[in-house]
Amino acid sequence: VAYLDPSFDWAKAAAGIAEIEANRKYWYGDLYPLTPINTDPEQFAAWQLHRADLDAGLVLAFRRRESNYAGLILALRAVRPDGRYQLTWIDDARQERRETVTGRDLTEGLTLRLPSGATSLLVRYQPAP
Repeated sequence: VAYLDPSFDWAKAAAGIAEIEANRKYWYGDLYPLTPINTDPEQFAAWQLHRADLDAGLVLAFRRRESNYAGLILALRAVRPDGRYQLTWIDDARQERRETVTGRDLTEGLTLRLPSGATSLLVRYQPAP
């Protein structure tokens, strides 16, 4: 749908731009592939963007359309095992939930659940206040 179309969803576009703005600072950090790089429609794709100077980053996970797996467990890189991190989980509908975990929890295995094929999940992490 073109932006000149009367049915163009301006609120959805604004939400997408806000998400880009919130994530942009992580594009300048380290990139860690968390799954093998492939185009297999039955597999997940996931990677981590981490800013060492902020001790923060994000995980992007995509469940491909034909995947039979409801989730995966990922070991994050570059986080401090002795630290505490606030996670913000953001699903396809841009619904957010927050929790606080230890760095050890993140390095030993962060469990991601995606309800159906062709969905994604974004998890931002930062030092807990």
